[in-house]
Amino acid sequence: ASMVPVAEVPPQNIGPWLDVLDRLTLNPEHWAEIKAHSRKAALEYAENLNVLPFESFLDELR
Repeated sequence: ASMVPVAEVPPQNIGPWLDVLDRLTLNPEHWAEIKAHSRKAALEYAENLNVLPFESFLDELR
């Protein structure tokens, strides 16, 4: 028996997934737009990361 859980994924229509993948892989302009938005979101998220919530949690344990 594997100790790694296996996700249970219900049957679904893969058409929308294929449409999105086609658009991303066949349209360089769309790829660049998604890439730019993703990078911006990741940088904004990382910019606001800090240890304060973890420190607050540890302080409450005292």
